[in-house]
Amino acid sequence: PVGLMPDVIVDGRTGYLVPPKEVDPLASRLIDLLQDPDRAEQMGNAAREAVKEYDMSRAVERLSEIYREVSRLGS
Repeated sequence: PVGLMPDVIVDGRTGYLVPPKEVDPLASRLIDLLQDPDRAEQMGNAAREAVKEYDMSRAVERLSEIYREVSRLGS
């Protein structure tokens, strides 16, 4: 769950959010999807629909907020 990923992915519906640099949770989620191809297909379809509806201006605004926060930390 880094950057804009939580704004794009609904955990368990359009993908999975796993902690960065954590191999075991990622492997576990991949195994889950390999063992349940119907679930993987449903999740893929939901993700495609979400991308179609995704508002890029929202992403740009969120990224701008992050940059503003970081620049304040450096001041």
